Amino acid sequence: MGGVRGAVPGVLRIGVGGFFLFAVVMKLTNVTTTQHGLESGVAAFASAIERGGVVPASFVGVVAAAVLGIEVVVGVGLLSHRAVKHWASVAVVFLFVLTGYLLFLQIRGKTPECGCIGQWDSSIPVSIGRNALLSLACVPSLLQKPVVAGDQVRGLE
Repeated sequence: MGGVRGAVPGVLRIGVGGFFLFAVVMKLTNVTTTQHGLESGVAAFASAIERGGVVPASFVGVVAAAVLGIEVVVGVGLLSHRAVKHWASVAVVFLFVLTGYLLFLQIRGKTPECGCIGQWDSSIPVSIGRNALLSLACVPSLLQKPVVAGDQVRGLE
């Protein structure tokens, strides 16, 4: 799988990794008015989680920080070109968990936005669709065969 077709998994993986990091920056730079007044960064994202009514108020800050931390780790992992299948798998699982949370919010009719991209937030159905597309973009990396150099397999383990 050489040439352009061979580059597709890497380009898609870099796009997904870049999106995760973009989402973190958008959350951290978001300034919004919430039920608690003017909030920014992690506090604004925590308020979006709190509005969902799923996470107890005493844990929303921890959950918001954990989501941001996971997004950074997964984003950097996808951009690293190391353990490609591992990071693509982690990204798909993380997106699956986030999508499950969004579906639960949608079914409950709790909130119109998820806080997923800070001030560039979108409706829950749009966020679910975006997560599906991001997951699909990881599939070529999951299906990619290892690159063999001599007796060593590198890059995809």
